[in-house]
Amino acid sequence: MGSISDKKFIKGMDISSLPELERLGAVFYDKDGDERNLISVLREYGANAIRIRLWNNPYSSEGEPYGAGTNDLDTAMELAKRVQEQGMELLLNLHYSDFWADSGRQIKPKAWADFTGKRLESAVYDYTVAVLREFQREGVFPDMIQVGNELSNGLLWPDGKRPDYETIAMLVNAGIHGVRDIDPEIPIMIHLTTAGTMNCTGSGLTIILPMTEKISTSSAYLMIPSGTARWQIWSITCMILPSATAKNWWWQRFLWGIPWRITHLMKNWNL
Repeated sequence: MGSISDKKFIKGMDISSLPELERLGAVFYDKDGDERNLISVLREYGANAIRIRLWNNPYSSEGEPYGAGTNDLDTAMELAKRVQEQGMELLLNLHYSDFWADSGRQIKPKAWADFTGKRLESAVYDYTVAVLREFQREGVFPDMIQVGNELSNGLLWPDGKRPDYETIAMLVNAGIHGVRDIDPEIPIMIHLTTAGTMNCTGSGLTIILPMTEKISTSSAYLMIPSGTARWQIWSITCMILPSATAKNWWWQRFLWGIPWRITHLMKNWNL
């Protein structure tokens, strides 16, 4: 576990919709035109990691699936097993929503619709712990955990919506602490949007950065050298992006299945 952050180059993609596509009859071919298992083709052509998203309950009140992969726990678990059977590493993305969570929508899960304050914080923590314990039980524990998705405008709206950075920090910390209580060493990813154009002074980060002292001090691991005093969640974009003009940086593009990479950033770049 945790080896994903030790690689100097990670080439991967999100294939969360694969099981649904296969049920609908999709087939995949290699460069020779032979029908193949998609994951094995990806591995053969150099991919070494896969991201899988997880939605809390992607079904309507009548039990109808929302689609787009219907990535509930069973679906995520099935796909995780297939990924690890191919010898690839796994990034598990917790959306904390019943459907897509992104910079334009961060809808609370239906079961948490009336939760606020400490009750919502506890729900995030308890859910994170329960999910990871289930992955442990099934013997397919991830190599990295992504806490939330596209967090530039917060999460679990309206409570954790920008500019309420106090609540954003509280809810992100709840997820972090849940991960850390299961595995103190596993790398954690924080995903901000528009990473190809943001820098440390743009898009409101000058407002967010003062909140870093409120982010968990117990998880100084992701993209930060050992010995760092505290984990600065909102400064990750600064470490990822060498300059504000590097619009071809691959960070955000892994969402769409284009190769993405993570390097030993702090060996080369400093805040």
